Amino acid sequence: MRYIYLTTILLILTKVSFSQTRQLENGIYKVNINSENFENYDLIVKDSSFVENHKNETFRGKIKWINRNTFELVYDKESESKFPELIKKLHESFGNYRYEINSSGNNRYRLKITYSIREDIIVNTGELVKKEIEKIKLPK
Repeated sequence: MRYIYLTTILLILTKVSFSQTRQLENGIYKVNINSENFENYDLIVKDSSFVENHKNETFRGKIKWINRNTFELVYDKESESKFPELIKKLHESFGNYRYEINSSGNNRYRLKITYSIREDIIVNTGELVKKEIEKIKLPK
């Protein structure tokens, strides 16, 4: 019986240590989305600010860290004004997109994307892949 307890404790500690991830470092990340309905885009992270570069549009804002492996993208007013009406209504009802880093390794981060108010609604899953490790200047 003692061995069962010891094994259980070791498994729990192993899971906790491997599930620990770090916050995103400054850099440029490719966001690969696992759905054909969403396009992949670049995410530039600089301290607590971000820039999303999509094919036809650029969005800016602040990164709000919820915990070590969960962050929310809070868009500035100019960026929010560019959203399609459906996205505006979804954000009003369910909150901003929240990114949960499920695992990481080798500059790759698996993501689960939910809403900040309704975390039970999974918007999508995907992966962040760090592209560059250089000094980053946010476009003006």
